[in-house]
Amino acid sequence: MLLHRILDCCIDERTNAQETVPAAILLFLAALWLAGAVQVYADYQVRTALALESTRIVASVEPDEIETPNLETGALDPAPAPTPTIPIGALYADLRSSFDPEIFHPTVREPGRAEHYGGPFIAQNLVQGTSNLTLMIRARARPLTPTMAGLKSRARFGYGRYETIMRPSGESGIVSSFFTYTGPWTGDPHDEIDIEFVGNRPTHIELNYFKNGVRGQYARKPLGFDASDSLNLYAFDWLPDQIIWYVNGREIYSTQTDGSDIPTHSGTLIINAWAGTERMRAWTGPLRFGAEAQADYACLSFTPIGETAPSCADQWAETHG
Repeated sequence: MLLHRILDCCIDERTNAQETVPAAILLFLAALWLAGAVQVYADYQVRTALALESTRIVASVEPDEIETPNLETGALDPAPAPTPTIPIGALYADLRSSFDPEIFHPTVREPGRAEHYGGPFIAQNLVQGTSNLTLMIRARARPLTPTMAGLKSRARFGYGRYETIMRPSGESGIVSSFFTYTGPWTGDPHDEIDIEFVGNRPTHIELNYFKNGVRGQYARKPLGFDASDSLNLYAFDWLPDQIIWYVNGREIYSTQTDGSDIPTHSGTLIINAWAGTERMRAWTGPLRFGAEAQADYACLSFTPIGETAPSCADQWAETHG
């Protein structure tokens, strides 16, 4: 109807000599309007058809065929494993992933003249692998002394259970260790408790401790296996009157004193792999390891007396029952 009125207007204008707008322009405008109306109608038809098709497809699906998350069977992505809760004063470090620099820091130092270490400790010799932290000992042409590796806790720990999962080096002249230490460099007397392995006798474990710089009982115990072949669980209980050492959960040695020689000062927890000076050769054996040697550590933990906390024993049980 509107189009007819426009055309009538155009015809009337053609007969009106006073009109200034040519009738051709009005016809052109009418054609534009008509084209727009046709396009709007076509779009409407397409949208209607799509809506009907969508309705038909949904209606053809039976209710039990529609895919929905199965909440009861856990079809949703599993939630990440919770981080172990570590009580204040305890320590647990899974070294199968990188160590936390807020808890540990690399040993970086040159040995003093009177020390038994036969070279410097450098941070580059700590190498993170996919299943453990590796401590490297690397030979040098100049100078001849090798570079070594160590890691120590920032906090200090006292009485309780200390554990590690480690594989010591089996190379002659190399010592792999796990121990607590405090001494003059922290303003304290020299107190220390050790688990050590000497590379030229990897079927034995070396156990040692100091109080106020005085060495207590020393023991070298057979393991019944080559410790350098694989990771194993090593531990000791530091009690006010006794120290008890364990291998894979089995007691292997304990102090047999009145307890007066047991360390009393809390210490830093340390792991290291090192080569000794010439004067240490009687104990460590000759230095024979080629270009490099290594010791591997997969876990470190400390649990205070009377506390329950995640530990290396828990990690060990994951794969060894």
